[in-house]
Amino acid sequence: MGSKLDYLLEILEKNQHRHLRKSFPLIKEENFRKSDLYKEVKETYMNLGGITAEIPFKQAEWDLEFESFAIILDEEYSFNRYRAVTLKAPFYLGTHYFNLENYKRYCRQFESECLKAGRKISNWSDRESEKHFGESEEPGDLALKGSAKWKERAFFDLLTDAMAAFGKIKLIRISIYDNILINNQIIKIDNLLSSRNPLNEKYLWNYFQRRIQA
Repeated sequence: MGSKLDYLLEILEKNQHRHLRKSFPLIKEENFRKSDLYKEVKETYMNLGGITAEIPFKQAEWDLEFESFAIILDEEYSFNRYRAVTLKAPFYLGTHYFNLENYKRYCRQFESECLKAGRKISNWSDRESEKHFGESEEPGDLALKGSAKWKERAFFDLLTDAMAAFGKIKLIRISIYDNILINNQIIKIDNLLSSRNPLNEKYLWNYFQRRIQA
C-alpha cells in the first residue's frame, strides 16, 4: 500500500471506520454480461479502439474496503485522454463516485503529469494490452495509436465503476487533484496526504466524511 493510501487509511481508522478485506461479494461475469451496463462498457471499449470480440474482464479491485463503502485513490496515471473517453459512458450521470466534471477537467489539465509518470515501457505497452488495443506508438507519443497500456487502464477503471454500479456498491474515488479550502487557501489532496501534517487531519477527515455521507 502506498504512503498516501496508508495515511488515508490511518485517518479513517482514527474515526471509527474499520478496514475490511473482501467485504463485497464477487460479481459473476455471466450476470454482468446480461446487463445494460455491460452494453455501455462494451461500446466504450470499442470507442477506445478495442479490437477483440469480447471485452477483457476482471473482478473490480478496491484500494480500501470498509463495511459499507470502498475507496479508490486516483493518482497521476488515472488522468488522460483515454480516461476522458470512458467518462462519456451514460451510467456515470447516475452515479456519485466523484465529481464528473472535475474528472473530465483533470483528464485535460493533467495529462502531462500522466505522461511524466507513465511513459516507461512497462507503463506504456505490453503483450496483454496490445492483444486488446493493438500496437502502441513509441513511449511518450500519444499521436495515432498512442498507448495500449493507458487505454487498458482507462478501460479497467470504467469496468470497475460499472461493476460497482451493478453490485450496488458505494464507491468513492478520491483524486490527488481534488482540492480542500484551508484558511482561505486551496490545497490539493495530494499535498495534504504527502505532508502528513497533523494540523490538517481534521480538514482531510471532514472532506472524507462528506464524501462518505454523500
